[in-house]
Amino acid sequence: MKPNILQLILLESFSNKNIPRIPEPMIMSDLENAKSFDEAGDIYGALVPIYLFAAEKISQMTPYSGTVLDLGSGSGQFIFLLKKLRPDLKIICIELSSEMINIAISKLSTNEDITNKEEIKFINSDMTQLQNIEYLKNTKIDTISSIFSIHHLPNELFLEKLFEEISFFIKRDDSKVFIFDHARPFSKKTPDIFPKIFTSNLSLIFQNDSKNSLIAAFTIDEILSKIKKFKLSITKAKRSKLIPLYQYFILNNENAKVNFSKLNKKIALSFVTRTQYFQLRGLFL
Repeated sequence: MKPNILQLILLESFSNKNIPRIPEPMIMSDLENAKSFDEAGDIYGALVPIYLFAAEKISQMTPYSGTVLDLGSGSGQFIFLLKKLRPDLKIICIELSSEMINIAISKLSTNEDITNKEEIKFINSDMTQLQNIEYLKNTKIDTISSIFSIHHLPNELFLEKLFEEISFFIKRDDSKVFIFDHARPFSKKTPDIFPKIFTSNLSLIFQNDSKNSLIAAFTIDEILSKIKKFKLSITKAKRSKLIPLYQYFILNNENAKVNFSKLNKKIALSFVTRTQYFQLRGLFL
């Protein structure tokens, strides 16, 4: 029998201790893995509701013609959606996998919805070494984003180094920060059934990646401890309810004004995708 959402909710509700963490590879270097992740972010893919949720949050935080520094951009699917929503933004994408960057550059070159392609820049580098990137030394960063990338960090030492780098840009540029990622499950059964419920229509490669990503995710307390070490201002830190497998963090955004006037709402999304987007929003109420 195929597992269902109720079963997942009950498993997480009656467990009270996070499962042990097993790290994922820091870099997605296998071409098949990179392609499967890219497909999940396609316009009808499983990741699109999450990308839409994140893009809306980042749009609220970022001024007109602002610059977004995206960490772990993968194949660019999230970035392309953000650029469609906010054509005025300049976006710098940091990605460690050359396979991912090659896919992203290829897709960008044929993307007819994005006209000002020169305003998206891909840099093959490590997000825990941002201060060493020459291009960033004289570039003001308005917003830093990270969507499903920090669980790839090998351990908490790398997590700490990431927030040290983020802290530098907050102090230098008053950058806002939005981070979205998995939260490590409570039940040891959850990583096996989660892909069967939510990504059963995708490749077995992606389903296995989903399982491994859950096991590799940091807990909300592990992340908050690193944020607090650098005394960063926490605007929001939320773990999803009922299905507590997602979490997001907003830093240094207390005085931001919410402004949707520049948001391009003419993106064609399916009824299912929009429904899933509103369901995701409901998990964080």
